[in-house]
Amino acid sequence: MEISIGQTRTASRLIERVLSGDALKLHVVHYVMSVGPEARCRVTLTVRCLPGTTRQVTIDGVGAGFVDAIYRGLAAHFAAQCPGIGGLVFTAFEVVGHMESSRDAKGLDAEARVRLAVQTPRQDYAHFDAHGRSTLAAAIQAVTAVVEHFINAERAASRLRLAAEVARHAGEIEKLARIRSDLEVLRPLVA
Repeated sequence: MEISIGQTRTASRLIERVLSGDALKLHVVHYVMSVGPEARCRVTLTVRCLPGTTRQVTIDGVGAGFVDAIYRGLAAHFAAQCPGIGGLVFTAFEVVGHMESSRDAKGLDAEARVRLAVQTPRQDYAHFDAHGRSTLAAAIQAVTAVVEHFINAERAASRLRLAAEVARHAGEIEKLARIRSDLEVLRPLVA
């Protein structure tokens, strides 16, 4: 099953409503990429996790390429908050250069669109896009969006499960039905 743009937007709106301003937002302050002698890529990110903190954390990841390295670093860092994050499978990585956006005739500064397709632990698919003049920066934005989305979906689902338990014990049948409907929206995104 593929998660359509409409379903992703619906889930995103639901996550925002449930987390009510408490959604995790990762702001990448700085990044460094290096390639070792065995063609292994290392990416070091300096990230500010919002809301609620101005503290910056350094996250290292090593992988076959920069997308792999970025994801491995972020997934390892956030595994305790969202154990299911490691169960995502990237099924496509596309970079498209929009050459008409170049500021000169050479086209080397053209805007790039990075698109990632992700398979969830429940075998559903979602797409994440980012744009920028730097392919690496756009890839970091796209991978960061993936991690944010799935961590926030898990956090929202946890809150909804707790609310469902409270509604069930209180005998609030209609409220319980609404919460269960909301959980179905998030089901493709959580482990």
